[in-house]
Amino acid sequence: RLKDLLQACSLKQSAVYVAYEGADTHLSRDPKKKPISRGIPLRKAMDEECLVAWAMNGADIPMLHGYPLRLVIPGFPGSCSGKWLTRLLIRDRVHDGAKMLGKAYRVPCTPVAPGAQVSDSDMCIIEEMPTKSLITYPRSGIDHVRKQPLDIRGKAWSGFGNIAKVEVSIDFGTTWSTTELAPAKNRFAWQS
Repeated sequence: RLKDLLQACSLKQSAVYVAYEGADTHLSRDPKKKPISRGIPLRKAMDEECLVAWAMNGADIPMLHGYPLRLVIPGFPGSCSGKWLTRLLIRDRVHDGAKMLGKAYRVPCTPVAPGAQVSDSDMCIIEEMPTKSLITYPRSGIDHVRKQPLDIRGKAWSGFGNIAKVEVSIDFGTTWSTTELAPAKNRFAWQS
């Protein structure tokens, strides 16, 4: 667990953020440009589920998935689960690495109208992922006999924990039906 590593470091009281650097290069291939370096609040890094992974399915974690070490930070954006780790940074402030400033991985701190201009100072870092859902069956645009049952399947997930209810509409939101929802296997798992 990431928290085990952090506790072994004898963290100072000033520690508030944990960040990573990896062996990847900038997408432009320009060695002078820093690649992504994201971070998470210390309170999240201390979650039981946050890991530094070196194996997957009983073997070394594959290169594509971050060999030799990868962070696994469930419930937060995938960009927080850094690959090819070379360094962990304990910060006394919000991490200011590549893809942590400006509008990168941020949303407006308060709701705004679609297309509204938002200053960088009014953008907040995405932490827990918002609730999401996806219909996986049937495919979009099918023809279906109106009076016959229609089997609909999908997934729902959230960085905040279990999903309590999923509703579906087949008439563009005029009416809604509550679905059957299987319990999650853990607090960050997709639910079907």
